[in-house]
Amino acid sequence: MSTFLLSIRLRFCYLTYSFITYWIYLAISQTIRGSHTEPQIVLPESFRMVDTTINYMLWGFSLGSYKAFNTPILSNLLGYRDQLTTVSFFITFLITLYWQTIAINNMRDFYNVNKVGKGRASRALFQHRDVINIDPSWQSQWSSTKVYCFYHDVVSAFLFGFAALLVILYALGHHNIFGSMLLVFAGVSAIIGGFSVSYANNHLCSEEVREMYERPETYNNALSVAKRDIIEQRSMQQAKEQIEKERKRNMPLPPESDQQRRHPRKPY
Repeated sequence: MSTFLLSIRLRFCYLTYSFITYWIYLAISQTIRGSHTEPQIVLPESFRMVDTTINYMLWGFSLGSYKAFNTPILSNLLGYRDQLTTVSFFITFLITLYWQTIAINNMRDFYNVNKVGKGRASRALFQHRDVINIDPSWQSQWSSTKVYCFYHDVVSAFLFGFAALLVILYALGHHNIFGSMLLVFAGVSAIIGGFSVSYANNHLCSEEVREMYERPETYNNALSVAKRDIIEQRSMQQAKEQIEKERKRNMPLPPESDQQRRHPRKPY
């Protein structure tokens, strides 16, 4: 399958992730806000225009959801506008933009490298398929690509965005419940996001696998020599066993009685 169709599928997945991310961030923002009074902050003119645009978009979305689902709770939550809703929407927009550009490019590069590398390795190591079984099908490539993108892009972007959300909420003064613990949670979230990226780059993309994809002939030579050594050792062991059998077969029969064990008398 072409990377174009796979990228289309991944774009729809990322849009679903973005929708879920926005609702999670919005719920966290409203929970942290609680009954805290909204601070009076003078916003720049450019940010006011963006805020007004987002406000109208959310109002339209809330009216559409009210007509479609007929849920006053959903409509009220979407229709309720404050700075926390704007912050959640803005961070989710940045995450979505990252997923739709950089993450898609990462997916395409990872898929192409694996597809070409596994194809080269499977052809070079075909005679050793009893030792190394390499599946060059696109289903296998797509499965490994989804795992890589999940840890490298989805988890990391969500956690980094969550850390940014907590920092912004702390800066806006919405820390009536947790106080300075918001910064601690933000730091932990950023560290876990870094671990996720490191896991994807250093574990899912190991240097040994990359070397096998780029230079499979070295593995082919090593496996050929190892198999030849095993065959030679097995042949030597079989030859030793055969010699031992011949030696045991040519040995004289043991004596059956004590008289046979005694030496014969000398004639003098």
